[in-house]
Amino acid sequence: MSIFGGGGSSGGGGGGSSVPATTTQYIREAPGIEERKLGLMDTAASLAKTPINIPAVQAQGLTGLENQGITASGVTGTWCSYNWDLV
Repeated sequence: MSIFGGGGSSGGGGGGSSVPATTTQYIREAPGIEERKLGLMDTAASLAKTPINIPAVQAQGLTGLENQGITASGVTGTWCSYNWDLV
């Protein structure tokens, strides 16, 4: 019995297939393209490290009509419950 691989049979060695279960293939691009990509990655990395200042958010106040709508929405809830009582 073997603890580290080898299967459950005793005696003899080898067996199995000579073809690996997984193969790895490296495909390269033209040297000029690889250099350009590496340069772009270096530029992107340096830009990502540069802190930026985000301006404060500025929002305009509500108009008179919008304020009237907000006020009316409190009344609308009462009106809806009144309508449900009629159904």
